[in-house]
Amino acid sequence: MEHEKIVVGLLRTAIGRCPAEIKELEMLSGQDWKEVYKIASGQGVLALIWDGLKKLSAEYLLPRELRLQWVLNVEKIENRFARYTRTAGELAGELAGQEIRIMILKGLGLASLYPVPAHREGGDIDVWLFGKYEEGNKWAEDNGIDVNVDYYKHSKFYYRAIPVENHQYFLNVKMDTVDKCLEKKLYDILADCPCAELPVQANKLWTPPADFNALFLLRHAAVHFASEGIVLRHFCDWALFWQKCGQKVDVGAFMNTLEGTGLLEFARVFTALAFDVTGIDPCCCPVPPGENKQLYRRMQNEVLSVVVQNKPIGKSAFTVFLFKARRFFSSRWKHKLVYRSAFVSRIGYSVAEHLKHPHLLLKLR
Repeated sequence: MEHEKIVVGLLRTAIGRCPAEIKELEMLSGQDWKEVYKIASGQGVLALIWDGLKKLSAEYLLPRELRLQWVLNVEKIENRFARYTRTAGELAGELAGQEIRIMILKGLGLASLYPVPAHREGGDIDVWLFGKYEEGNKWAEDNGIDVNVDYYKHSKFYYRAIPVENHQYFLNVKMDTVDKCLEKKLYDILADCPCAELPVQANKLWTPPADFNALFLLRHAAVHFASEGIVLRHFCDWALFWQKCGQKVDVGAFMNTLEGTGLLEFARVFTALAFDVTGIDPCCCPVPPGENKQLYRRMQNEVLSVVVQNKPIGKSAFTVFLFKARRFFSSRWKHKLVYRSAFVSRIGYSVAEHLKHPHLLLKLR
């Protein structure tokens, strides 16, 4: 766990108040730095760890070849962010002609919380079209864009070679009663609270209200945790959200929802870890720290070892299937923490989805 500690220390340097000890960094070998790089990349915080190194003026400690590789990949992350931001703005402009607005979920909408927005890594552009899911799909098809509607929760298409997920639902409402309950609460929040504008290249994008993000980000992290796992980037999102937006959250309603949906225990451990690994003052978050130290250590170990666990050895169909089956059944303790439904119901849901869409069998995420 020594290399993981170095990553966490540099992360706290980048976005928290606890700078890493330069003496510890000076003791690292070239191979140690390669391991740190590998972990940072797998945890979705490569650019943030580079920020920590720069803040300490410690980038000179890296072997020259690795330093150049790191700089190159940080530039790629920055360029990708610029391309995604520009593309989201262009898409908003196109859909505005159809009287369709775009609300950005996660990713680009959270980047502004970071000291360097372009250093928040992302994947797809997740959007919600204010109830115009079908209209958005039709616009894409009318413009010669292939739209994949295999998954009921969202469609997927590529706009200017950028993957876009058009959400019909925010959560997996067909799998669990907690998601059904939270989905309704999210819609209630959107009905009562105005979204915030996120101006990009003179086109309007929208981000959800703080009350929405408090529930959505937590549930999104919980579901990821119970399936393929979460990484340090999820903790950064959560801690920075509360640091920058916590004063806008209806704390009473938020805590009541956690208790009513059985999410409080997960929230307590997840929150404690988030503020520990980022070094951000936990006083900005109303969730009390978890008292279950064993659960805290188990989640900590699970997160920091996800880089190793998250890839099968080999690419054959049998190898991938075996890897996914082992990961699935080893997650029973996480299922109990996140879901109210019995684990057997999750098995049934998974089998049904794979029978309906066999290509998902070899898809890791």
